[in-house]
Amino acid sequence: MMRDTQSRPSPPLYSGRRCRSRGFTLIEVMLAIGIMLIGLVGIVSMQRISVDSNRHAKNLAMANRIAQSAMEMLIADSLAWDAQSLLSNTVYLTNVTDVNPGPWLTFDSNTGVISYDALGDRLVGTSAGSVYCINYRVNPMMVLPIQPNDPPPVENGNLILMRAEVRAYWRRNDFATSVGNADPLDAVGYCGLENAPDAESGHHIVRLTSAIARQLQ
Repeated sequence: MMRDTQSRPSPPLYSGRRCRSRGFTLIEVMLAIGIMLIGLVGIVSMQRISVDSNRHAKNLAMANRIAQSAMEMLIADSLAWDAQSLLSNTVYLTNVTDVNPGPWLTFDSNTGVISYDALGDRLVGTSAGSVYCINYRVNPMMVLPIQPNDPPPVENGNLILMRAEVRAYWRRNDFATSVGNADPLDAVGYCGLENAPDAESGHHIVRLTSAIARQLQ
């Protein structure tokens, strides 16, 4: 009698049972979420620092441009400073004082205090949106030889060179932060001398200094 040599199919490995995949436990899910949140907090913090740094760089560049523009106003004013009319025809340089350092003064036009908005556009008077404020002061720097009994050089025309200083400032906090009882978006209340940062606290400040000479004519 001959045997059947054909191979018979092997029985299924999981005969009578259903294959089920193992899931994650609640603790594993919570640990994964915690690790992900820690990473997200770091990313958000870095993003905030980046945004603040970019904003400060923008404000600093804008304040430098405004301060340079203010200094050019003083230089242009010196074109009216000559040996004949002295300082009588100037607008800003006529406020030169022997007190060193002199008091800070505002740039005023015929309609009020000059300030600048967030985009660096000039505002005058009580225009809403004032963000950057500018001040200046001028002091004698060089005088011609005078006699012992002569009056101070600013009065007798011996002044030929003065030191001009300009500062542009803006608040460290949000632009809408109030300054005392004044509206910070009002040029008179925000940029007026009564709220000028003499102590330089709570403000970012950019300073420029230059020498301004009298015209030779």
